[in-house]
Amino acid sequence: MLEEIWFDEYSTDRYYSIYEDRKLIIPENAYGKDVIGILFSSNASEFQVSDTNKYLKCVDNVIFDKSGEILLSYARYDDREQYTAPDGTEEIYDGAMIYCWNIKEVYLPKSVKEIEPSVFRGCSSLQKVVFDQSSEKLIINWYAFSGTPLLEEVILPSFSVSIDAAAFGYESRYMLFGFDNEEKFWAEYGGWGGQVLPGDSFCRLSDVKLTTYAQPTLTSEGTTIRWEEIEGATYYEVYQKLNDGKYRLLGTTSGGGCRFTTLKEGKEYTFAVKAYAEIPAANYDPETDDDDEVFLLGERVPSYRLKETYDADLYPESFLIEGTMSEDIVLVG
Repeated sequence: MLEEIWFDEYSTDRYYSIYEDRKLIIPENAYGKDVIGILFSSNASEFQVSDTNKYLKCVDNVIFDKSGEILLSYARYDDREQYTAPDGTEEIYDGAMIYCWNIKEVYLPKSVKEIEPSVFRGCSSLQKVVFDQSSEKLIINWYAFSGTPLLEEVILPSFSVSIDAAAFGYESRYMLFGFDNEEKFWAEYGGWGGQVLPGDSFCRLSDVKLTTYAQPTLTSEGTTIRWEEIEGATYYEVYQKLNDGKYRLLGTTSGGGCRFTTLKEGKEYTFAVKAYAEIPAANYDPETDDDDEVFLLGERVPSYRLKETYDADLYPESFLIEGTMSEDIVLVG
C-alpha cells in the first residue's frame, strides 16, 4: 500500500523529493491553477482528489480541471510507458508532464488546441508524441520538447500549427554543456539550487521528424496526374514507384499537378505524391535568439557557436513538416 501524503499548497519540493511510493491526497479546497504543489508534474505515484473538490478531478491517475478540458498534472512516478489523454482535453497546462522520466509515448485527441510551455520538458524516455487528425490550429509553446533526447517523431494534426522557435530549445542562461564517455551529454545546471536534474538531456531538432496526416488524393487524365492542393502545404514531391517497391524522387512542384512527357507507349508507370509545409517559427527574433548566450563547458558563448559546433538548432527560423504519401496511381504511356 502506498504511503499517503496530504497535499501542501505551499510545497516547493515538486522537483526534488523522491515520492515514488506515495499517494498525493488533494483536499476539496485545492485549486490547481493557483496552487504551486499541483502545477507541473507532481512527485507522486498516485493521486487522490476529494469527491467534493469543485475545481479538480482525477482521470486515469491524471489531474484535470473539473471540466476535463485542461490537463494540469501527471504523476511523475507513474510507471506507465504510454499515455492516451481522453477526448475533450483542449489544453495541456504549463509543465504538466515535466520530468516524467518513464513515459515513452503520448497520444493526444483532436480536441487538443494548445501545448503550453515546458509540457514535456525533461521527459528523457519520450520517443513519440501523436496528435489525432484535426483541422483546428494547434499551438505549441516554448520549451515544450526541451530535454527529450530520445524523441524521434511528433505527428501533428495538420499543417495548421504554430511552433515556438524555442519549442525544442532551452532557457539558455541556465545551461551547462559537457561530455560523458566521449558521448554528447547535455544537462541543465544551476536553474534551481545548482542541481543537475535527471533526464535533462538536450534534444536536437535535426533528430526529430515532424509529420502530419495531410495526404494528396490523386486523379489522372492521360499522362497527367492532379491533386487538390492542401491548405498550408508549401510544395509537393513527386515519386515514381520502382519494381522493387521503393520510391524514387522525380522532383518537386508548388502546384496541384504534374504532366509526364517521356512515358513509353503501352508501358505502365506508378507514381505517388507527398506534401510538405515549411512554417515560420513563432516568436523567432534573429536579433536576440541568434545572439543569446549559453554556458559551454563553463564558458559563456553565443548560441550560434553552439549551433556551429554541435549542430544544435536552439532557435530555428522555420520548421519542416512532412505529409503522408498519397496512394499509388498508375499511368499508361
